[in-house]
Amino acid sequence: MSIKQGDIYLAKCRSGKASHIIRGYRPVVIVRVIDNSTILHAIPLTTNPKKRIDRLHIRIEGHGLAQPSIALIEQVRPIDKGLLGKRIGTIAETEEMNHIVQCLVCYFDPRVA
Repeated sequence: MSIKQGDIYLAKCRSGKASHIIRGYRPVVIVRVIDNSTILHAIPLTTNPKKRIDRLHIRIEGHGLAQPSIALIEQVRPIDKGLLGKRIGTIAETEEMNHIVQCLVCYFDPRVA
């Protein structure tokens, strides 16, 4: 399986019982794949209409998704490749992916913002 940045997969997102951490089987956008590692980094997507679009929430439509979705930048997480399910589509080389990468840079280094 060749996994690339920008690919959208269904994945099992595990977390504790914290109510605001996304969990369950859901779409994720792959943001970092390291060769020879069983771990990758992904951003979970939600279809929750109550999530407002802001600098940490990016709207994604189409690309194989059944519904318009919102990428939750603040919930970027490591995921074992074994927890990936079906590949849905990709946003590689799109404006949405470029926006996600820019938001991640600002999220992890606020001096950039």
